[in-house]
Amino acid sequence: MMVSAVIFGVGATAVLAIEPLSRQAAVLLPVVVILSFALAPIVAWQIAPLTRALHSRQDELKQRLMAKHAARLNAMRSHRAS
Repeated sequence: MMVSAVIFGVGATAVLAIEPLSRQAAVLLPVVVILSFALAPIVAWQIAPLTRALHSRQDELKQRLMAKHAARLNAMRSHRAS
């Protein structure tokens, strides 16, 4: 849904900002709507693995930082206890 909105936004902005295209806006804007709807699954299919990989790396980093922090806390607690 977000991909479709971005594609539509880019297309609509291009149609409305470029003078020769803006004269044909009544015809081109429905075309932009249809194209954004048609292209969204293809673009999303390309983006999904990249997003998944980024999320996986962030989770891995978070886990490492949490483990390091937990080890420091345990070391401080055991040092205080002795």
